[in-house]
Amino acid sequence: MLVPIKWMKKYVDIDVDDKTLADKLTHTGSHVDAVIDYNKEVKRVVTGKILEINQHPNADKLVVTLIDINESEPVQIITGAKNIKKDDVVPVALEGAELPNGLKINKTNFRGLPSYGMMVSYEELGFEDKVIPKESRDGIIILPSDTPLGVDIKEILELDGSALEVEVTFNRPDCLNIVGMAREAAATLGTQLKFPEIKINNEEGNIKDYLNGVEIEDEDLCSRFYARVIKDIKIGPSPLWMQRILMDAGMRPINNIVDVTNFVMLELGQPIHAYDLEKLEGRKLIARRAKDGEKIVTIDQNERELDNNMLVIADSKKPACIAGVMGGYYSEISDDTKIMALETANFNPKSIRETSKKIGLRSEASARNEKPIGYVLCEIASNRVCQLIEMIGAGTVVGGYLEAGKNEYEPPVVTLRPHRASSLLGVEIPVADMLKFLNTLEIESVYDGEKITSRIPYFRTDIEQEADLIEEVGRLYVFENIESKPLRGSTRVGRKSDLRMVEDEIKSILTGMGLYEITTYSF
Repeated sequence: MLVPIKWMKKYVDIDVDDKTLADKLTHTGSHVDAVIDYNKEVKRVVTGKILEINQHPNADKLVVTLIDINESEPVQIITGAKNIKKDDVVPVALEGAELPNGLKINKTNFRGLPSYGMMVSYEELGFEDKVIPKESRDGIIILPSDTPLGVDIKEILELDGSALEVEVTFNRPDCLNIVGMAREAAATLGTQLKFPEIKINNEEGNIKDYLNGVEIEDEDLCSRFYARVIKDIKIGPSPLWMQRILMDAGMRPINNIVDVTNFVMLELGQPIHAYDLEKLEGRKLIARRAKDGEKIVTIDQNERELDNNMLVIADSKKPACIAGVMGGYYSEISDDTKIMALETANFNPKSIRETSKKIGLRSEASARNEKPIGYVLCEIASNRVCQLIEMIGAGTVVGGYLEAGKNEYEPPVVTLRPHRASSLLGVEIPVADMLKFLNTLEIESVYDGEKITSRIPYFRTDIEQEADLIEEVGRLYVFENIESKPLRGSTRVGRKSDLRMVEDEIKSILTGMGLYEITTYSF
């Protein structure tokens, strides 16, 4: 998983350099495979506004543009780009500019007219194709209209920083998100996590006027279902800051609604799915088993056949989504969507894993849903999506919510005997340090003079017994700090047991009588 450090710093104060952070996280159990440098070698590329676009008199496929870069005179740029128009703000590589691919920009003559630079695409700035926004894949970067002119593009697009490539083990799904890794960084550095404040300022109407209910028919496959509604949807590009965060995390921006759901999935680790509410028959969402032979066209426009072991989210007539794996094509968010239903749910990880494998479809959502996720996160993630949609002006949040399944969380209690921890780890760790380590990880712990009692938070689905707590203490103490000691034991001369000696004597007698010993194999 890619963890942009700039994004992580929004939730935790980091006062060490990137390599030191990577080393410290690795020592405390979060294995960092690599530190990826995002600093782009870009010189003399600034923002500019297109004042004029005229056809090149000597070339059918070229246009001559005048661009305001906040200097005394506009710059003439000749281009063949098809996605630009008058008043667009674009990145301009001026004479003497240098791009990450080694290209140096000089004054060029195109069919008798001079061009004093070039407009720039994401690819030319060194971005991989898989993260370039759809509208910019085959053309110039179009920046927001309020972007200041003449400013270094490195400042506007934040072409700096780095990301950690982290190997997350199956038992730690709480680390498959930015907040989870920020929590690990806080515990490692001895600081505090700053969880994002979630607040929706203006809700209108009542959800029951838009959505007729949510149901769970198979609670063994879906333990919680939480739904909200957002109206007055305005589909468009997401803000530049959100696009850049997603791109640094390895995900392509799509549009404001999809980008918000992906942002929250990466931020909190809870997959979210949005439906065009007006396309749902009966305006109802039901978590049920698929029928044998039932079919659905997923958003990648492939038809898939389902069976009774798979879970779907259906309307009153047909499946709208392969639960936890991928949404249906007919109910997806489109440019015409005005009202949407937002689903956050908690699924059976084994079922999601088997479904994903059986239909040959793996997604960012299934990669998370096939691991145990705390059902408390459903409500938190849903409200976070609503908050961001309201914040960027992409829609109006409808008041209220609908839910089914579990809705209360009682933290499991696990006890830890300090002397047992010292025995297993091979080092005496003060009880005060044990308490500090556990509480820093948000595992609420107290000591009664004999044992430490810990209440396990919803996101730590991996902690079930005393040994799990001892592991948490050990990794924050840092296993490398535990002094190596020779193994202790007593040396004894080996000998056969009395029973084995009797067996050998019997075998000897029988073979002496002419019998044969044979060995049979179970297969």
